[in-house]
Amino acid sequence: MICGAKSKAQKRYERDVMWLAAAYMLVLLGSAWLVKAERPEHFFLYFWSVLPAIPVVGLILRMGRYLRDETDEFQRLLRMQSILAGTGALLAVLVVSDFLRGFAHAGDLPPFTLFLVFAGAMAVTQLWQWMHNRAHDDE
Repeated sequence: MICGAKSKAQKRYERDVMWLAAAYMLVLLGSAWLVKAERPEHFFLYFWSVLPAIPVVGLILRMGRYLRDETDEFQRLLRMQSILAGTGALLAVLVVSDFLRGFAHAGDLPPFTLFLVFAGAMAVTQLWQWMHNRAHDDE
């Protein structure tokens, strides 16, 4: 939190993110183990491949719900800026990757790279916001 106590919306958001992150880890590890051990084919291979994406999509939807529920306009602005930074970084990496593949015949990015770019840019932006928007003791 940059200034003051956390709002109800922030508390709910943080709680839900923790649950979604735990669900993601469990589903990811379980799916990876099943795909490796059982070597499913066709429908079940697609099912176990898509299943870990569900908590990630839930996390994205939860960000939108937080923005709707947050009553503190400053906090909403900060979160929107971090989401915009993540989206901008994601699009920049996609554009560069597309040109590299189109012109230089480079290979695809490794799996999971794009969401990590988005999340990393959001995290860096939130850290920058925290460092630059803190209230000083003399204020």
